[in-house]
Amino acid sequence: MLIKAEGKCPICGKLYSDNITEQEVTFYCEDCGMIHRMCPECRNTSRADVAESLVKLSKEHKIKDVHFTDNEKIDEKIYDIENYPHLFVLSCLMDRQIKAERAWEIPYKVCADLCGSFEFDKLAELTREDIKNYFNNKKLHRYNDTMADIFYEAVSRIQNVYDGDASKIWSGNISSTEVVYRFLCFKGCGVKIATMAANLLYRVFGIQYSSYFALDVSPDIHVRRVLYRLGLIEDMDNVDLVIYRARDINPDYPGIIDELCWDIGRNYCHQTSPNCGECLLNNICVGYKGIRLVDKCSQCGGKLLDSWEYAKKMLGGNIMF
Repeated sequence: MLIKAEGKCPICGKLYSDNITEQEVTFYCEDCGMIHRMCPECRNTSRADVAESLVKLSKEHKIKDVHFTDNEKIDEKIYDIENYPHLFVLSCLMDRQIKAERAWEIPYKVCADLCGSFEFDKLAELTREDIKNYFNNKKLHRYNDTMADIFYEAVSRIQNVYDGDASKIWSGNISSTEVVYRFLCFKGCGVKIATMAANLLYRVFGIQYSSYFALDVSPDIHVRRVLYRLGLIEDMDNVDLVIYRARDINPDYPGIIDELCWDIGRNYCHQTSPNCGECLLNNICVGYKGIRLVDKCSQCGGKLLDSWEYAKKMLGGNIMF
């Protein structure tokens, strides 16, 4: 939906007239209708500075103890990647269309309930029907038949290609490109999961690669939202823009921004009612700077509605800024 915007940039004060989408609204005057948002020139000028600051903050961002699930006992097994590397691989493959914490519990539950052991050879004894019945009986996933099939095929691939040792997927100081490629060879594994897995292996488990340029940012919804609001991409729904922007701002290791952006997106930069005041990125955020610098309409002095209020009043809540 396009809106005829009579806008004023809160950074340079320039007045402009343009057709914009409802996603691009920062502040809207309830009285006269003027939209306050950064003009294209200011957005482009600030992009390089924002990108540089984001990379710097990402390098300084300390990886917290990653909680894969809400169960400490399960996390301990996943972290034991030397003895149970298959748990990590299978958990990554399950991580889609449901809450991550729930997805990462699935391989543990299969091993505990069906095998009575976490050793891979016991897991490899299960038939496709065993796994499918268990998935459906326990309602492990949103798509139980599909994910049970992906689970079984992954176990078979680990057995047949990697001799039952999933750590061979990443061992030997190989390139990040090769690791991502090997994950992509698993049934049901797309770029998002493959890059997430390779990034986690490096940043959480300390696996070293001979090169890191294939470690792309994972185009998760949280990451996309943060990059959009920072003014680094123009379309939050375009996955390719996210990947290529990350490659542009840090070619040697594009995925450096992944952890910080995901953390900010999930815990602060919510789809609605973001907690901008406590966000680590608020000093470089284009969206927040635009909001901070405007307290009333510069044209009529009227009350300003923020993006969420604007959506509720004018668009029935259908907005994703």
